[in-house]
Amino acid sequence: MLILDLLLAGALLYGTVKGLWNGFFAELAALISFFLGIYVALAISGSLKEFLEAHTKWQPISIRMIAFGIPFLFTIIGISLLARWLNKVVSLGGLSPFNKVAGGFIGFFKTLLIISIFLNLFFNLNSGGFFATKEELDQSYFFNPIRQFGTTIYPMLEQWYLEM
Repeated sequence: MLILDLLLAGALLYGTVKGLWNGFFAELAALISFFLGIYVALAISGSLKEFLEAHTKWQPISIRMIAFGIPFLFTIIGISLLARWLNKVVSLGGLSPFNKVAGGFIGFFKTLLIISIFLNLFFNLNSGGFFATKEELDQSYFFNPIRQFGTTIYPMLEQWYLEM
C-alpha cells in the first residue's frame, strides 16, 4: 500500500503548506468551522433525515449522507464568511511570522482530521473488501493511525459510522 501512504503523506504535506500560506487565524477559523460543522450536522441530521424520508423516495444511505452534508456545509460556509472578515481585520497587525508558522501546524491538524473522516467513511463502505482487503489496508503505515485519529478527537463520529 505504498501508493496509499504516499497519497496520505502528500495530502498532509499539502495541508501544512496551505496552512503556512493562509496563516494561523484563517486556518483556526476553518478548523473551528469544521468542528462546529460536524457538531451541528450530527445534532440536526436525525431530524433532517426523518424529514427527507417522509418527503422523498431516495435510498436510505443517500438520505443519511445528505442529512449530514447540508447542515455541515451551511455551517462551514457561514463561519468561513466570518473568518474572511476576521482575517482582514487581523492582517492589519504585524503578526506575520507567528501567523504563518502556527498556520502550518493548524493546517496539518485540520488536514489530518479531514482525511481521518474520509478514511473512516471508506472503511465502513469497504466492509466487504470490495475496494481493498483488510490485509492490504493493514500493510499501510498511515491508514489505521490516521483513521483512528478522528474518532479519538471526535468520539461522536464513531457512533455515526456505526449507524451507517
